[in-house]
Amino acid sequence: GDARTERPAEVRTQPLHPVAGMGNVPVPAGIQAGTEWNGGRLVRVDPRNTSRTCFACGHVSAESRPDQATFRCVACDYCDHADANAAKNILRAGHARSACSGDPSSEQAA
Repeated sequence: GDARTERPAEVRTQPLHPVAGMGNVPVPAGIQAGTEWNGGRLVRVDPRNTSRTCFACGHVSAESRPDQATFRCVACDYCDHADANAAKNILRAGHARSACSGDPSSEQAA
């Protein structure tokens, strides 16, 4: 075939691991290894509503996502990129779970 249109066999067309709905599936080895190498630890958090929750005030609303890239809180008018807002919520949830959880199964030491 044409070298300009052929895709190398090793190129993945799907993500290695979907974030939404991960549940209790194993963490991909590369993420685990990278975390261990950097002296970190993995903490599982529930991803539900992280993209609809305002990082600034905590209000949850689907209307705060007028499009894929934008987050604008309908309660306090906080504005951020939707992915950044969700990432901040996930980080906050991870810190809270790590600090307050007596359940070591929720964390994976690295």
